[in-house]
Amino acid sequence: MLGDRGSDMAADLLIVRPLGLVGIMIGAGLFVVSLPFTLPTGSTGEAAREMVGEPFEYTFNRPIGDFNHCGADRHPCGGAPY
Repeated sequence: MLGDRGSDMAADLLIVRPLGLVGIMIGAGLFVVSLPFTLPTGSTGEAAREMVGEPFEYTFNRPIGDFNHCGADRHPCGGAPY
């Protein structure tokens, strides 16, 4: 992101991860609001993955300072193998 590994780690820890927590909370709220619309259409799993799962993965399952890769297999963030 910034180029310097230490700066990337600091920016991740102080800015990106806290914003990720906020994103998870907002996504969870939106997911609950969307339930009356996603349950009848069978798209609840997809909505949960997009609104909560991906922000959760980006916030908690990513090496600090690495803004592109998530998970133990280092797949591209947002492109989880599920």
